[in-house]
Amino acid sequence: MTQSRAKGKRGELEASKEWSRVMGGACRRGQQFAGGNDSPDLVHDFAGIHLEVKRTERGNPYLWLKQAIADCQGRVPVILHRRSNQPWIVVVRLDDVPRFVLEAQAGPQAQTLGGGKVPGHDPGAGVSPAP
Repeated sequence: MTQSRAKGKRGELEASKEWSRVMGGACRRGQQFAGGNDSPDLVHDFAGIHLEVKRTERGNPYLWLKQAIADCQGRVPVILHRRSNQPWIVVVRLDDVPRFVLEAQAGPQAQTLGGGKVPGHDPGAGVSPAP
């Protein structure tokens, strides 16, 4: 595995843990079970949200969004991005924010994630109630 692919894999694993920690619900790498290059970066149980992970020092968020839009199949395209020594950030088109909020408020739908539910997962654990 190339160094770049290994970093991408580590980024996807880290992003999946952070998504679950912040949003609740189950989340795992898309290629973990399916194994294909056309698998989404992250598979999770927020039915209306498509997540694309970018763990890189540089890049073009507009190109990332273009990729996410092409792959989203009608869901809200969302980019999770992190540089070294920085927190994860979310990139969403402004026009998609209202729908993203609605999908996030709907919460996890507890669907199976390809290879089954994420073992040992407690939906909503660590997520504070909305104010």
